[in-house]
Amino acid sequence: MSKLIYYFERHIEIDADEHGPMAMQMIAELCGDDAEKWEEVKETSMLALEKRIGLWDAIEEKIAVKTKWSKTTNTIIWSLGIKKRVL
Repeated sequence: MSKLIYYFERHIEIDADEHGPMAMQMIAELCGDDAEKWEEVKETSMLALEKRIGLWDAIEEKIAVKTKWSKTTNTIIWSLGIKKRVL
């Protein structure tokens, strides 16, 4: 789990320090003073954020279901007095 946490922390750091500013510079150069292009950037950005939120909500739900299933299974195994095999 610590490797996953490190990955996320590093990813956030790189996005904030490098990728974010580079992306903003690229968008500014591409859009220039064109209000229509800036509106398209805004709409596309909002859609991307909504999709990202949906992705993480789905991941959270899968983890919650798996955790609940695991806890339920462990409770049943414990209540039946079955020794759990360690793989």
